[in-house]
Amino acid sequence: MLPPISSTVQDITDNHRIGQPHWSDPQTDGAAIGSFNCVVNPPQTYHVHSHLSIILNNEALAIPQYVGAAPSGSTHCFYPIHTHDSSGKIHVESTAAGTFTLGNLFDIWKQPLTNTDIAGISGLPIEIYVTEGGVVTKVEEADWKNIELKDHREVTIGVGTTITEIPNITWTD
Repeated sequence: MLPPISSTVQDITDNHRIGQPHWSDPQTDGAAIGSFNCVVNPPQTYHVHSHLSIILNNEALAIPQYVGAAPSGSTHCFYPIHTHDSSGKIHVESTAAGTFTLGNLFDIWKQPLTNTDIAGISGLPIEIYVTEGGVVTKVEEADWKNIELKDHREVTIGVGTTITEIPNITWTD
């Protein structure tokens, strides 16, 4: 049985932090990661926002700010998939529309995404859900890395205790 969507709507239009800090801000030097390059002024040709929640034993953990960003002088360069803050909002910005996935995000974050380890949290049961248009779907383990980061799609990763409800996140672009 799928957990219900929370009746409490969390509007992150103001980009406030969601969850408790757990990870330090990621460090990257701006070198290419797989096929992704770090660019100072990312193109806005294709720009969508997804949201990621990681919930450990029913406590939301804050996704770090600047995942996919590297200091570059007085500014930052950004990979096509990145965060600006710890709201959990994932920015996808590219020269063209394409398929950008949860696996790509975790590669850029340099964190594991496996059935035994989510971003360094290991040894606990893991379940992943996608919410789109108010409909929750459980994603089978074999497909986790292939979850596409689509506009206004919510990805919820539950680690440990079974999730009692799916976060209800909204924002305006």
